[in-house]
Amino acid sequence: MSGLLYLDVSQNSIEGEVPQDIGELKAILELYLYSNNLSGVIPSRLGELPHLQYLDLSNNSFSNQIPLSFSNLIILEYLDLSLNALSGTLPKSLEKLSYLKSINVSFNVLDGEIPSGGVFANSTLESFLGNKGLCGMHILEVPACPITKSGQQSKSKKLVLKIVIPAVTSSFMIFLLVSIWIMKRMKIAKSKDV
Repeated sequence: MSGLLYLDVSQNSIEGEVPQDIGELKAILELYLYSNNLSGVIPSRLGELPHLQYLDLSNNSFSNQIPLSFSNLIILEYLDLSLNALSGTLPKSLEKLSYLKSINVSFNVLDGEIPSGGVFANSTLESFLGNKGLCGMHILEVPACPITKSGQQSKSKKLVLKIVIPAVTSSFMIFLLVSIWIMKRMKIAKSKDV
């Protein structure tokens, strides 16, 4: 089966988890597993399919996060993960998939910021519907992300540095000038005594 190019077992009643040995289908171009009763995590070994162009896992019961290994699918053009129970954030590494034209992660439980580059730059609200935790600036209908405490903290640090560094520098310069002035006055006083 390692020479298999297309696999479409969609719209059946297949249950259980996708076997890990799916990563052995090295020649596969298109993989359609949508509208089944598949569950568990999406196998990270899917990221080992170097020729995969179309991947549709929609309308199942996959849970947990989107595998980071998907960033290895360098010629992937179409990715549909909608209507599952996926959680966590959208991997920013998916921005680097230059052939990816379409992504759909609607109706999951994803959260965090939607990346803004690559396929995400041209995506519409429909690709992200039903994920109440997603936020971002570049898609108008998606709420903007709140400023996190770490974001506020880094802004505070920058502000402190903008104030403290010039103050310390000024204090040092004043100390230096006063020291030079005192030394000159002492030198003048000694020369008058002689």
